[in-house]
Amino acid sequence: MSSFHMKGGQAAYPGKFSKSEPILENGVTLVSMRPILEKLDVKVNWDEAIQTVSGAKEGLSFSIQIGSIDAIANGKAVKLEAAPKLIQNVT
Repeated sequence: MSSFHMKGGQAAYPGKFSKSEPILENGVTLVSMRPILEKLDVKVNWDEAIQTVSGAKEGLSFSIQIGSIDAIANGKAVKLEAAPKLIQNVT
């Protein structure tokens, strides 16, 4: 069973979320986002030109850019603990 934490809550999913293994980098675990977000029924968009992933569901939204710790969550600027990466075409 795979599980993940989001803002103090935990979700579990039987099996694996992704074929990509998590990466531990400087104390931060990086995971493939799309499989997790799709399991949560979040509409995910990828903009290749600006290397940005965005998503929305039920009035909630986010936008992150590869290589940047600056992100947008529900219209507000936030700082991430680590910059998102694109590894073998997976964010």
